[in-house]
Amino acid sequence: MTFSPRFLEWGLRFLANSSQKRFERNTVEVLKLAMESRREFTNVSDKVAFDYRHTGKLNLYSSCASFEKAQALSDLKNLYGAEQTILTSAEAIEQEPALAHYGHSFVGALWSPHDESGDSRLFCIRV
Repeated sequence: MTFSPRFLEWGLRFLANSSQKRFERNTVEVLKLAMESRREFTNVSDKVAFDYRHTGKLNLYSSCASFEKAQALSDLKNLYGAEQTILTSAEAIEQEPALAHYGHSFVGALWSPHDESGDSRLFCIRV
């Protein structure tokens, strides 16, 4: 194995970018890009048939620790317009009744009502 100055430089930059403050800044910047993309995507989804659905997204959390982290991140994102909602297990089952038969326990959920989906293969073929 040989010493790589470029790898060392990359590692130092990586570490410098690994602080909580940088994580939050990067999260906000990615969120801004995602929200801009969502606005523009509405124009495309009206013109291209690719099984597009505006269904929202429900993320389940199986541990209190992961749920607490999701809550903190959601709070940050909501400051910038994400409009995510934290749900208890009961509220998540009310949102999606099929979860009553899920078979695994979860402590809570994160509901993102503006998330969308579609067939990416169809989208690429038809654009």
